[in-house]
Amino acid sequence: MAKENRPALQALLEEELEGAYETRIRTLSTGSSSVQIISQNYERLAFSVSNFGSYDVVLTPDSQAVSGSGFMLNSGGGFLSVNWHNDMLLPGLPWYAESSAGASSLFIIELVRYRR
Repeated sequence: MAKENRPALQALLEEELEGAYETRIRTLSTGSSSVQIISQNYERLAFSVSNFGSYDVVLTPDSQAVSGSGFMLNSGGGFLSVNWHNDMLLPGLPWYAESSAGASSLFIIELVRYRR
């Protein structure tokens, strides 16, 4: 048996996901109108969004994100994590954010598969 040169977590994920993967990390600001924060991508396996801004933010896979519908991310650390194992199709959908009270900052991490 050949010696494994990849870290254990990387080897496990690549075997389970039938391909390599990349992590995408970014921050962005939202405002009072609905804005797309994550594009549709059915190779995305998981994502996490954290609101470290001063205002609550609503997230939804519906392009009409409005207060009172969707997932509420409270100001100062509210977050949403979505993955293929628990949430089936949801990671691949486009996601939108809205903060009716004012601009807020989001931290986003995505795990996306690609084939070698």
